[in-house]
Amino acid sequence: MERLSILCIKRTRNHGDTKISSSCAVRLFWIMICGAYICLSMNCIMFLNKYVRDGSDNMSILRHDKKIIFQYENVTRSNRCSLTVVIFDPRVPLMKKDNKLWVSIESVIANGPSDMCVSIQTSVCELGFEGSKEEILWNVADNIIRHAPLPLFRQFLVGGRVRVSIVDHTKYQLTSCSNFWNPGHAWTNIQYWEDEFHEFDNDLTLFIQDDTLLCRPLLPGKWRGLAYVGAPWPHQGPQRSPSLCHYFQLKWSQWNRNKISSRQMESFCVDGPFGNGGLSLRSRYWMKKAILTCPHSRYSGLNQSYIKSSPCVVYDYDYPILYKLNLSKRRVLRYNTPEDLYFAIILRAIQAPLPTAFEASLFSSEILFPHEVIFQYGPNNVSLLRNYIMKRMIPHDLTRFDSFLRSNHFYNHSNISFPIDRQQLHFTSIGFHNTWNYHSQEPFRNLLLQNKEICPYFSFLFPQQHESQSLL
Repeated sequence: MERLSILCIKRTRNHGDTKISSSCAVRLFWIMICGAYICLSMNCIMFLNKYVRDGSDNMSILRHDKKIIFQYENVTRSNRCSLTVVIFDPRVPLMKKDNKLWVSIESVIANGPSDMCVSIQTSVCELGFEGSKEEILWNVADNIIRHAPLPLFRQFLVGGRVRVSIVDHTKYQLTSCSNFWNPGHAWTNIQYWEDEFHEFDNDLTLFIQDDTLLCRPLLPGKWRGLAYVGAPWPHQGPQRSPSLCHYFQLKWSQWNRNKISSRQMESFCVDGPFGNGGLSLRSRYWMKKAILTCPHSRYSGLNQSYIKSSPCVVYDYDYPILYKLNLSKRRVLRYNTPEDLYFAIILRAIQAPLPTAFEASLFSSEILFPHEVIFQYGPNNVSLLRNYIMKRMIPHDLTRFDSFLRSNHFYNHSNISFPIDRQQLHFTSIGFHNTWNYHSQEPFRNLLLQNKEICPYFSFLFPQQHESQSLL
């Protein structure tokens, strides 16, 4: 259409006039009428025009047929998702442009592979939309695209690798359609891992939240084959447990009706406990296998006959009951097991393929930085540590690690010595989950704000004083 208009203008310019000729205008009018008729006859409803200019004069590819809300548009059997990023949040359609989840998503797009997919699992109850499921989803997608402020995610939508689905909160016994607490009720339900994913989704999934960031390149191929990867936890265990590993052993012995071998008990503490779920890589196959091995009595989604015949069953009190008793977090853990601990325990027990605690720390930091993981769980052999980094990260990260060792002056050429000066430079992981709330905040924030190469998107979460930061 645009080319026809230009052609008409060029023709009239030969006569000194830049207006469209009347005959050409008539032709354009009938072309538009015919185009509209064809579009309607094919049920071609578009929720945004292709190439709409936004306020910053950036081109946004926002032409999509509504069918992509149900399935990815440009994903095929030969071009499957290399990684499926999961956003499980009922607030997404109503999120304002300054919501931190947009920064989390943008950091993933910046550091993840271009052929990954994003699965937004959300809710619509507070939107006030009425109509068929198809029409409601159309409006949800429209809201998300209009509100998404950051350029990489907006461009990522062009590739048709973003999928929106509506979660049935009653199916997973979530608090309400506008409150997905406790998400563990869904993730420990086997139906979630089967029903909430598309046939082209990858077995390897990346779960993110609004308090997570990816700061370094994430190459799925370097983590594929592992059952579960999440940040390591400190050695200290819940109340009456001498260590977190001992807590793992205690829980497994409570759940499992069969006699536990001493070898099984020892295997829980070989490499240190890890598995923080806020920022985590999960194999859907192994999530289902863990649930089938030791289902939750209330949330597994399995029939009662299967649960009763299972040699391992989780009987926990529900969170609302425990919080009404005003129990401390440590005492709550005695009676209720969070979903990330649930999977960390069972996957260890069934000897699923898992990384070492140090490898897990290379993927994500929450409470412990990688060098603190070395101090608590090892190994302290420099050659072995460098091999782990080469296996899980990019070559530049190995250069960073070598520089980190030299700058801190705490190692000889073969082994690391402790203690480490916490005020000096940290060796940072690929991603962070709420790490800034577990460390001395000023030095940590200053580190990431002043060294933008370490984590460029951190400055959007915590802008420097007297410096305006914009998400656009």
